[in-house]
Amino acid sequence: MENHLRPSKYDWTRKQSMTMLKESSLTAVTNIMSTEDNSRKVFKVSILLICLTGFLYQATTFFTYYFEYPAIVDINIEKPQHTEMPGVTFCNANGINKKRFCFTYPDECHLASKFLCSKYPSYCEANKTLVPKNSSFSKIDEMTLEEFLKVGNTVDLSFPKLEGYDNTTLNGPFIRAKTIDGLGRMGCYSWLTVVDTPDDPFMTHRTSVLHNPVASLTFNLSSDDQFIPGQKPGIYFSVHSPFVAANPFESGNFMKIGNIYKIHISMENEILLPYPYETNCLNYTELWLKNNRTGPRIQEMCQHKCILDVASKILNCSTVFGLYPHDLRICSHEEVMKNVDILLFHGYPCVQNCKDDCAKTRYIEVVKRRFISELTRNEEDYERESHLIKVEIYLEDSEIVTFRHRPQYLYIEAFSTIGGFIGIWLGISLIQLTDFIETLVRILRISCAAKKDLKFKAEITQVYD
Repeated sequence: MENHLRPSKYDWTRKQSMTMLKESSLTAVTNIMSTEDNSRKVFKVSILLICLTGFLYQATTFFTYYFEYPAIVDINIEKPQHTEMPGVTFCNANGINKKRFCFTYPDECHLASKFLCSKYPSYCEANKTLVPKNSSFSKIDEMTLEEFLKVGNTVDLSFPKLEGYDNTTLNGPFIRAKTIDGLGRMGCYSWLTVVDTPDDPFMTHRTSVLHNPVASLTFNLSSDDQFIPGQKPGIYFSVHSPFVAANPFESGNFMKIGNIYKIHISMENEILLPYPYETNCLNYTELWLKNNRTGPRIQEMCQHKCILDVASKILNCSTVFGLYPHDLRICSHEEVMKNVDILLFHGYPCVQNCKDDCAKTRYIEVVKRRFISELTRNEEDYERESHLIKVEIYLEDSEIVTFRHRPQYLYIEAFSTIGGFIGIWLGISLIQLTDFIETLVRILRISCAAKKDLKFKAEITQVYD
C-alpha cells in the first residue's frame, strides 16, 4: 500500500511545482517550463546556464575588486579666508659664540696670529683678539644644551626683531646637528609651532587687497658669531607644518647676511582613507583629542617620539637626531653605536605603527632674495644693516588644491552594479527575483508537507498491518 501511495503523492507534488514555476513572473523559467519539445527545452536550459555562469563570473570578479577597497582621488580647488599659519625653525649656523667661549674657557683660547687675521679679517676685531685653539674646535660637536646656554649664539645676541603675531614667544633653545653623528651642533628656536602642546595652530587671514607679509623676522649677526675661522655667518631657516619639529640644516635654506629673503608659501592638502583602504591612514588629530590633547599630531613626529621613547627607556637620554621635544641629556655617539642593535629592535616596530596622516598639508615655498643695500640711502645705514638678515613670510592668496581620496564604490553603488549584472545576464528585475524566491519557498513547503503526509500514512499502515 505504501508503494501505491508514494508515486501518486509524488506526481501530485511534481505537478503542483511545475504549475507554480509556469505561473512565475521569471520569464526564463516560465519559458523553459512551458516548452513541450525536449530538444528546445535542453537548448534553453543550456543558454540559461551559460548566462548564469557569465553572471557569477562577473559578479565574483566585481566583489573580488570591491573587497580590495579601491579608492579614487577627487581634486577640489578652494579659496578659504582663514588658513593655518605654518611654523618656522631657525638656527645660527655658527653654534658657539667665540667671545663667550673664550670668556668662559680662557685656557682654551689664545691670541690670534697676524697670519690668521690677515687670512680671515672678519674673524679678528683687533690685534689682541682671543680666538679658540684648534684643539677646541671639536667642542662644537659635543655641545649640550647647558653648554649652549653658556657659550652659544643664543637668540638674545642675534635676534632683535620679530613682527607678525603679538603675544607669541619663541620655543627653545634646542640642539640640532648638521649630521646624524652629531657633528656641527647648533642652538635652534621655533616660532608658531605647536609640537607636543595642547594648543591649536595659529590661524591667519588671507587677503588679496594688501599683499603684506604675515610674519617677519630680523637677525643681526656679528663676527663674534664665528667660532671656527672660515665659516660663513648665516642662519638656517625652515618653514614647515606647525605640528613638526624640524632640523633647518636638513629641510631649510641657508640665509646670508646683507639680504632680504621673501618666502612665498602656497599649500596643498591631501585627505586619505583609513583601514581597510590601501592608504591605511591614522587620524592623529582625533587620537590627540582622545589622549587629552597630548602626543604627536603628524606621522613624522610619531616616528620621532618612538625614537625618543626607546632611547630614553634604554639609555636614559635622547639621540641628537631625534626631533621630538624633550628635557633629557643628549646621548653620546658611542652610546648610540654601542646599543644600535637593541635600539633598532625595539624602535622599528614602533616606527612601523606610525601610519600616514589622514589629513596632510604640504607647504610649497618659493624664496626670493634681495640685497638690503637696495633700500639704504647712506653709508651709516649700510654699515648698520650689512650684518642683518631680514626674512618676510607671505601666504599666497591663490587657491588651495585638495586631493581627496574617497571610496570608489559605496554600498548603494555596489548594489546598483550587481543589479546591472543581473539585468544584463539574466534579464531579471528585483520584483521578478522576489516572485521567484517566493515560488521556490512555496514548492519547498509543498514538498515537505508531502513527505510528512507519506510518512504519517506509512506509520498508520504499519499499525494496522
